[in-house]
Amino acid sequence: MKKFGKHVRGHFVAYLALFFALGGTSIPAVNALPRNSVGTAQLKNGAVTKTKIAKTTLSSLRGLRGLRGTAGPQGPAGPQGPAGATGATGATGATGATGATGPAGPFPTGNMPGSTTVRGQYALGGDGGGNGFGWGAISFGFQMSAAPTPHFINVGTTPPAACPGTTANPQAAPGHLCVYEGSSSNRASVLPFNALGATGAASQWGAGLWLQATTVANAAFSYGSWAATSPVSASSVSAQPSSSGTAGH
Repeated sequence: MKKFGKHVRGHFVAYLALFFALGGTSIPAVNALPRNSVGTAQLKNGAVTKTKIAKTTLSSLRGLRGLRGTAGPQGPAGPQGPAGATGATGATGATGATGATGPAGPFPTGNMPGSTTVRGQYALGGDGGGNGFGWGAISFGFQMSAAPTPHFINVGTTPPAACPGTTANPQAAPGHLCVYEGSSSNRASVLPFNALGATGAASQWGAGLWLQATTVANAAFSYGSWAATSPVSASSVSAQPSSSGTAGH
């Protein structure tokens, strides 16, 4: 490139010398073109290639870089890839052993099983006014194979051996009904009776309770709890269950 510049300058000097020669000023002919120089006449179009031009010259010919264009829109999503392989399924565990048979359920029909205890509470009241009595009833809810023997334990007294419980924890020996008085007022006595009206007795389904007042002109009451246990040996006699609960008057 440096040689090319020298050639161009030499060519320019030659034309300048010719100009002054025509104008009357003489310039030595030896200054017209440097030796071994190449002028425009000697250069063919396209003779100078890119590799022969300095990079700085190329940069100046290109000019300044333009502004960066805006980014184009995002292309559409590609197709969904294939599903991966299903993982291995774990082995099913062995079936557990069958559990033991549970206890028998309630006995809606027939007799209660032997030595089975049912419990409840009672409340008796008399309004006074010269009557001097009141009554109520307790029900076992199920039938016993035989009527139990009733016992009424006045509050503050010692219960018999067949009634080893308390008002808070009523108990009864097999074949017995134990009524535990918890509180009373103006009460002379409470007598159990069965469905036929016999006093001092119970039935297979429950018992009535008869309250007698000490003073007939005043109100009287008695309330507490009870327990009844079926006889040890129970037969499977069909029966209609009685309604559970306690009635008072």
